[in-house]
Amino acid sequence: MMNKMNLPLPDESNIAWLLLEAMEVSAILVDRAGTVLFANETAQKKYARSPGELLNSCLWNLPYLSRPNYQKVLLNQAVQTGEPIMVKLEEDNHWNRLLIHPFHDNEGQIDRLAICSWDITPLVEAQEQNKRAALELISAQEEERHRISQDLHDDIGQRMTALALYLRSMETNLEDGRSISVEEIKMAIRDLETITKQTRQIFYQLHPPSLGTVAFSKVLEAFCTSFEYSIGIPVDFNCQMDIPELSDLQTTVLYRFVQEGFANIAKHAVAKRVWVSLDFSDGDLNISIEDDGKGYIPGNIQEGLGLRGIRERFRMLDGEVEIESAPGKGTRLFGTLPYEQKDVTGREK
Repeated sequence: MMNKMNLPLPDESNIAWLLLEAMEVSAILVDRAGTVLFANETAQKKYARSPGELLNSCLWNLPYLSRPNYQKVLLNQAVQTGEPIMVKLEEDNHWNRLLIHPFHDNEGQIDRLAICSWDITPLVEAQEQNKRAALELISAQEEERHRISQDLHDDIGQRMTALALYLRSMETNLEDGRSISVEEIKMAIRDLETITKQTRQIFYQLHPPSLGTVAFSKVLEAFCTSFEYSIGIPVDFNCQMDIPELSDLQTTVLYRFVQEGFANIAKHAVAKRVWVSLDFSDGDLNISIEDDGKGYIPGNIQEGLGLRGIRERFRMLDGEVEIESAPGKGTRLFGTLPYEQKDVTGREK
């Protein structure tokens, strides 16, 4: 909260008002009735009035004044409470921060009020963009959880149900004195091993145990080998030898990038070969996934939540994601991250 203070009628030499001018803050000094006592140059431009036209005019009659009745209520409130008031106002597709600050005379009575406003549209738009990014990330996470839940139910759940029924059948046979063959036991063991393997694959998709404990290049190489084995598409993996040590956040973002790229290739690309590359140059980490599949026209297909989520993860780390594709010419997914990251305080990590 600002301190109450006495302020003489300002002139052009007053450093505080000059600072407001330099910051493009519209500043007007009025009495309790709203009569203009002073207006800086920014305010004169905003209300399209010369100093002579503004001086002694009524604030509430000025052109381009946003929501005058509301501002009058705020001014009266500041007079009654003696405390500054700050609000956010929308004006012609722009957002302004409005500050009404009362000043007291030598007897402690409010005799003047400063009304300052400045454009905060870029800040509001950035906040809205962050909200949208957060919502898209949440949506992507929910979609991933739904996919995992469906995999557990449709595949592993059904296999476990079938195995349970098979084991009960074996139990009934034993109770009835019928024999069980070794082959029946081996079949049950194979089913259990298949369920265990699929469960481990889901755990690995959620978060590979080696991520953060093994060199990231080795993790990616193992992931490429696993994809090649499970999907049947050869993967050429290339990694620069002197990749610097990465933070946990960087490795997670880069890993999810490859994971999303592989998922899209498996679903849509009809590819015969895939190339994955990771390198470090000019302070940036560069990662790419390229396939020789059917390709598409990027602008003609809406991106899914998964890819939008990857884009937002990269943006949050000051990185970028690009897609190059054309019908019959495959697809290339490219991402870049600055190596030096900053935390919320602005300090380099």
